[in-house]
Amino acid sequence: MAVIFFALTIVLVGAVDAEISCNVTTFGATGDGVSYDTPAIQQTIDSCAAEINEQDGDDFAVVIIPAPGRYLTGTLFLRSRTILHISPGATLLASPSQDHYPALESRWYLILAENVSNVGITGSDVGYTEPNVGSDVGIPGPADVGATSSDVGVIDGQSCKFVESFNSIKNVMVSWNQTGACYGDECRPRLLGFLDCDRVHIWNIQLHQPAYWW
Repeated sequence: MAVIFFALTIVLVGAVDAEISCNVTTFGATGDGVSYDTPAIQQTIDSCAAEINEQDGDDFAVVIIPAPGRYLTGTLFLRSRTILHISPGATLLASPSQDHYPALESRWYLILAENVSNVGITGSDVGYTEPNVGSDVGIPGPADVGATSSDVGVIDGQSCKFVESFNSIKNVMVSWNQTGACYGDECRPRLLGFLDCDRVHIWNIQLHQPAYWW
């Protein structure tokens, strides 16, 4: 069973106006699937968000992760009035290393937004100004369920890298439990976290192989 853990008021509006765009390669992201691109991508998010939040209005800044590329990263923190755009043909890869995530187990997400508003993720080149870009609860509609990586951008949790030994009944999984804050093999990162957020936009994105649920 796939579960997305949200603690937010979630709304997907009909029009998302993009005013500013920032490309992560400008800030040094390589997309080679080996180098850690966390600092470059986070710097892009922060810079783009700072620029748009200096302006009045409802426009968004779009942080572009271009294709082709496989961008290896730890936790990324989204900011208000920003859309993370993973281009079709590009993949965001979750690091399997605990060192690349926050210290608190409650913040173990690949992409994390906390106490922000007007924030989103897309894997499509369309939708910023088109009506009904997704369902009214902020997740892709039925037409997007079977999307493949060539159609939309991908967020890949690399779950196989968290398997210590494969078993036909239940795989033995890596546990990051160092403090007793979580139980056994539940101590692994999720893909997306929107905590105490408002007006979240998610559309046309493929979520692949989460290490622990979504």
